[in-house]
Amino acid sequence: MKKGFTLIEIIVSISLFMILLLFLYHSLNVTKSSNNFYETKLDNLNKINSFKSILYEDIAQSSNVEIFFDAKGESILKLISSNLFHNLFYKHITYVLNKKGELIRIESFDKFNEKELLDSFFDEAYLDIVFNDIDKFKITPSKSNQNIYSIFLRKKNGEIVFFNTLSISK
Repeated sequence: MKKGFTLIEIIVSISLFMILLLFLYHSLNVTKSSNNFYETKLDNLNKINSFKSILYEDIAQSSNVEIFFDAKGESILKLISSNLFHNLFYKHITYVLNKKGELIRIESFDKFNEKELLDSFFDEAYLDIVFNDIDKFKITPSKSNQNIYSIFLRKKNGEIVFFNTLSISK
């Protein structure tokens, strides 16, 4: 009459248990890496949608839209809008790409003048970094309808964001 397990039975059961744990650990690791991948993608989509929403509202509620180009050929968008985040009296909004590749939204009391930029301008302005790692920023009005604007962003990793928006308050 047998009252216990033999050494071989115990070793086999421990080996099977370890193989099962190995598969469970591998599936947990795959799940973790896929969650990280999709979390990064979701964060990026949220940033893009937030930028689109802000720019849609800025242009839709604008009374004057001006597009200029800097020395590198990047667009500088200047507008007077009632879509304000920081101060009700700061109606001048400017989108500009700096040398670090950051797309900056400037909300100011005075109109942004890139040729004569004084320190006093920043005393009455709010700067928000809308996007990082931008390689190209272009805004062009439609040839058929001057109230429709096409916005093109290319990130340094090659990702492209392109959309159109309409100015409705002219």
